[in-house]
Amino acid sequence: MPLSTTVAETTMSRNQKTLGTKLRSCFTTVCREGDRHNLLRGLRKLSQSPTVSKQPLSRIAREVCLVLASPKSAVVLLATLAVVLTGATLLEARHGADYARWYVYESYWFVGLLALLGVHSLCAAASRFPWKWHHAGFVVTHAGFLILLTGALWSFCGGWEGRVSLAEGETTQQIVLAQRSQITAFWVGQPLEPPFEFTFDGGPVDWPQRKVLDIGEVDGVKARILAYYQHADPDESWVTDESHLGGPAVRIKASDESGALVAEGWLADQQFGDAVAVGPIRLQLQQAVTDRMLEDFLQPSVEKLGEKGLLVMYLGDAVERVPLDKYAGRKIPLGSSGVAVEIANYLPNAVPDRLGNFATKGDQPKNPMIELRVYLPGEEQPLRQVAFAKDPLLNLDGVYARVCPVKFRFHHPAVPPPDAAELMQTSDGKLFARLCSEGRYTSRGELRAGDVLDLPDHSRLEIVEHIPHARRKVTFTSDVSATSRNARENSEPAALVEITVGGKTEQAWLRRNDPVYGRSTLTMPGGILALSYEHGSVPLGFSLELVALHKEPNPGGVGKTALSSKVRIVESERGVDRIADISINHPLRREGFAVYQSDSDDAAHGRSRSSLLVVYDPGRTLKYFGSLMIGLGIAVAATRWFSSRLRRRTWRRNSRSSSLVVPRNHRSQTELRPAA
Repeated sequence: MPLSTTVAETTMSRNQKTLGTKLRSCFTTVCREGDRHNLLRGLRKLSQSPTVSKQPLSRIAREVCLVLASPKSAVVLLATLAVVLTGATLLEARHGADYARWYVYESYWFVGLLALLGVHSLCAAASRFPWKWHHAGFVVTHAGFLILLTGALWSFCGGWEGRVSLAEGETTQQIVLAQRSQITAFWVGQPLEPPFEFTFDGGPVDWPQRKVLDIGEVDGVKARILAYYQHADPDESWVTDESHLGGPAVRIKASDESGALVAEGWLADQQFGDAVAVGPIRLQLQQAVTDRMLEDFLQPSVEKLGEKGLLVMYLGDAVERVPLDKYAGRKIPLGSSGVAVEIANYLPNAVPDRLGNFATKGDQPKNPMIELRVYLPGEEQPLRQVAFAKDPLLNLDGVYARVCPVKFRFHHPAVPPPDAAELMQTSDGKLFARLCSEGRYTSRGELRAGDVLDLPDHSRLEIVEHIPHARRKVTFTSDVSATSRNARENSEPAALVEITVGGKTEQAWLRRNDPVYGRSTLTMPGGILALSYEHGSVPLGFSLELVALHKEPNPGGVGKTALSSKVRIVESERGVDRIADISINHPLRREGFAVYQSDSDDAAHGRSRSSLLVVYDPGRTLKYFGSLMIGLGIAVAATRWFSSRLRRRTWRRNSRSSSLVVPRNHRSQTELRPAA
């Protein structure tokens, strides 16, 4: 009996139709290839078919594995991935990289799609088990793809990208994560208490209403995000500060002669004073640090100013009036406080440069200014300070992190005081006012809410509300005008933060990295809790100092300047202290981090600032190794394919040549038939 009939009768005992169909397919393949070895191998696989399995679960698993391993599944998955990547590219071009990252690249469904591709590769490789030598290219390629996907998933779960910005001479041990946000809370006046840090990722769009995110609870301090706007406009007002740490705030309303409203708003002195111009009138609010300062405010002394002017200095009960014609370049002590002030330089027409330094432009007193050095007891370096005759509130307190305890007022004969309505609050919360018209001051005494001042230009100023100790109350609304991609990428998000401590709940609006709206204070049962909203950060693991930033022109002058940073790496625990160079094509690799040169700009005082890109990619080695295996597997498979083609052509050529020669033992039947 022929071999085909015997095998068919043996294997078609359970499912005649199914096995018969597979058998015919097997014979068709054999007939096409003309290979008896393939026939036997096909029959062995057929005898192990799921249709003859006695275990239903195993049969279902095998059938699912066969479906996932099929070429049709590969085509569907790869086509789906191509469509998804095309859509992600269009989303990134229209809405920005963060939008595509949030909705595609870092979404769980995209990770699921990559995982499904990995399952397909695994099933395809398992379907050929047990593997033979001619499966080497196929198995190596699929194993490399699985390793590549494993590395990609590891990078997705544990990797991140951040930035470090350093001026020359600055040192940092933290990395700023641009894609993460952090709410930091700490108790005011309790330096030994560590801060509370809550991190979250708000996403690239505004949250829908009623969405609430619980961002954690640390030592009884619970934080939630009640609202989140990716692009927001502030709307601020002032309320009473129960902690009494805030300065005064006055709500004013200005109207013209006919009673028409000209301006309405707030003046608030939280540390540096506040001033605004309403037409030709300057409105100013300032706190009196001493009673002597209030006396000079209400009854300004009339003294000769001299050619260079008169400087008035206030510190506690000490008041010094210093004529610059006599004391320029000298150091003046302030009473018995131990504080001394040196008049370092007098500039008749001060002009700032881009580095923060001042120089005089001519000898005409168009903008008189004094450069001062304040020497405090127990400190080696003096504080730098300035005093302008045109604007008494303009100084360096807002530039440096420390506020100068000495207050200055500079009077100059070439700069008469402008028409103004000046307000000053004392330490006991009372509000006083004076008017200035044609260079002369007139005291108006104490003011209360509802009082009206007649201004020099015949307009009227009404004190609508006065809060002795105020804090800013800010609310935000979604900014629908941020439609351009540049406006979206450069704006900072705002969040409504809810803090609960000891059963008391308070809320505050904060905008990320904003010097004005990025901080707030709340009065809680444990004391005053300060909040800040910034980018998230992670420790670098070592100290990084920018020694120098080098800028060199590109060859031929094409493109931007080539940048490189010379940095100092310090790790005390391991005794590491060395210098390294970082450029775009030569990153610094250490402790799993890769530090690349990104950009640069100018910092203050003539220094340059370098921006470094820090990447932590835990799956980097697996991704490189998987890519190498894929390339090796493709090379092996291609080599075997070309070798098989070459052998087949050689066999066909030999077959055609051998068919033209009749072998000696294959004689015709006529020759073998005996004679009659």
